[in-house]
Amino acid sequence: MEERLSFDVPGDRSPKPEFLTIAEAAQRVRCCDRTIRRAIESGALRAGRIHAVDGRRGGLRIRPGDLETWMYGMTRKRREPTIEVREHACADGSVTEMWSVRYYDAAGAHRRLRCASREEADFERARLVLAESRSEPVAASSVRADGSGLTLAGFWPMYRADAESRLARSTVREYERIWARRLGPHFGRLRLDVIRPRLVSEWRAELLAAGVGAEAVRYAMVLLQAMFTLAIEWGEAQANPVSVVRKPRRRAIEPLAPEDIERLRAVLIDDATTAPPRWSASSLTPAYGPARHSVSSGATSATARC
Repeated sequence: MEERLSFDVPGDRSPKPEFLTIAEAAQRVRCCDRTIRRAIESGALRAGRIHAVDGRRGGLRIRPGDLETWMYGMTRKRREPTIEVREHACADGSVTEMWSVRYYDAAGAHRRLRCASREEADFERARLVLAESRSEPVAASSVRADGSGLTLAGFWPMYRADAESRLARSTVREYERIWARRLGPHFGRLRLDVIRPRLVSEWRAELLAAGVGAEAVRYAMVLLQAMFTLAIEWGEAQANPVSVVRKPRRRAIEPLAPEDIERLRAVLIDDATTAPPRWSASSLTPAYGPARHSVSSGATSATARC
């Protein structure tokens, strides 16, 4: 039987109380009062209630033995593999089910193992539970380390189904546009384990050389990196080749100088007949910032603070 720690305080000769309050129990085990209350509410810690008498508030009392049992009797819940199914709507109106098993590998990382059917998911879950009971946890690298020949185009419906469950519809539509225009034609036919950082770097250079904007290239790389992040979680890939490739820098937007703003404002005032109705001189007021509304009231550029 394992040796238990004593609650005795050296030099304390005062008689120990038979019952403890929540504050006294928390002080003994060196924790917060809220931790004791949560243990009582969950049923993990046994406590008795003193009923109110003559309008006085009652309270909870804990026996030292129950407190010791709660401390040394707590067991960590084992994280067993679980089966998960996700439905994906196809273009023809049919619905495809994607089965997977969520588990923790030897390093403690949360992984996902994709399965073709419910029967395969049950088998894989049972295999993982059996390996864990034998103290032989399955390493992440031993589960379909070759990616099972899955291509990026084959993984795209899985990622889109996952994105639809956690992202806004407008974001998913933007991802679909980027996939159809940038990623699918270049990487769709390639297997996940074939895509390397060098291929991603060459693809980035080709887009920039073709005149594609830096932000467009950046968004495409962000989507590709997110797809590989999910593929690693599902056990379909072992590394993310996009994470080590530098993304294009954001272009700094240079504001107009106050002199340029005043010249543009003068043109709008002088040529008001040809300017669209939605344009006016006051529309340039925000260019000076919130503290420069004096411009719209007829102030000159000399009085406008920069």
